[in-house]
Amino acid sequence: MTRRGLTAKPRTPKPCAPVSPTGATSPPPAVARTHVSVREFGRQIGVSNRTIWTWIAAGRLEVVRLTARTTRISVAEVERFLAAKAR
Repeated sequence: MTRRGLTAKPRTPKPCAPVSPTGATSPPPAVARTHVSVREFGRQIGVSNRTIWTWIAAGRLEVVRLTARTTRISVAEVERFLAAKAR
């Protein structure tokens, strides 16, 4: 295929993950997470994002604002909140 005198080179796919001799791909190494997103926390406990934001606005949850649009909840805060809710 040519366009304006240029020829397209065929692309070779790059492997996504290391492949073992048996052909199975290995999962990425586990990384200890220190924070979770509002959406992840809501899914974890079975409530909507809106409920989480209501709790944040009411001061029931402490959050870390990384940017104006990125908010995270520490794992320690998640554990504290779940322990208090279980009482």
